[in-house]
Amino acid sequence: MIRPWIAGIAALSAASTMASGVEPSTEARIDPVTALKRQLVDGQGVRISQLHSWKPHSKKGMMVDRSDGIVEFGKGQVVATDVVFRERGTSPKMRVVRFPDRWYTRDYPLEEDLPAGKSWLLQPAPSDLAVRCGPIELSHPATLKAVLATATVKRPAGTYDEVRTTLYQGRITLGEIYKVNPDFRISLDIKPTGKYAEIPVTWQLWLGTDQLVRRCRSSHDNPVIAPGMESDERFLTIEDIRLFRWGLKVNIQPPSEDQVATYDELKPDDLPGG
Repeated sequence: MIRPWIAGIAALSAASTMASGVEPSTEARIDPVTALKRQLVDGQGVRISQLHSWKPHSKKGMMVDRSDGIVEFGKGQVVATDVVFRERGTSPKMRVVRFPDRWYTRDYPLEEDLPAGKSWLLQPAPSDLAVRCGPIELSHPATLKAVLATATVKRPAGTYDEVRTTLYQGRITLGEIYKVNPDFRISLDIKPTGKYAEIPVTWQLWLGTDQLVRRCRSSHDNPVIAPGMESDERFLTIEDIRLFRWGLKVNIQPPSEDQVATYDELKPDDLPGG
């Protein structure tokens, strides 16, 4: 049964602040969605650290990847990201710098395949930029509002980013996320409709005293689907992301042009499928 306080989720209050770690003051009190919107302005960003775990239900043992990076906001959305990916261990495997119309990859194990003196590869393709906790887009105000509206638990929690937090948790379906974010897709650009709309996502959100998300954990079954093909295999997917230094001044730049290779410069054997 939904707790009575859920009806007032939009009225969750804390101090209005652009910096992390600031306790409530006499300023006007705001809700989590308003707090997020105030962060999505030019030149501001947040640091992220994320664990991505998954496994097919038919197999034992989880695969785990880690990523750490910086997110830049502007005009109400994410405009750039700079993220380093690590597979199991702590050594960097890949660094990816993304912009709306292109992205750059630095694949450390494969650098020797690039032309001499170059360490980055340009991917001239659109990027779907967001701060995600599995299928939950934390940088999308309407999605954050919809997720919090399904909360069934609220209790004091630990300290993250030097800020005391309150834990909210609940469950939302992929269809409910799609309803408030029509651009949301699963698998290989598939709309979560029909039977996929009913797939549940269990979630936990830790909100600071300033109502900004400091941690998110989600768990759901990720179906394997592609256009013209469908598989009954599903992957248990667990995401755990921490966000810190909200309001950080950010200006992500692309790699120097003399360090960037294009696909035209690669040998045929180095191309995907080569």
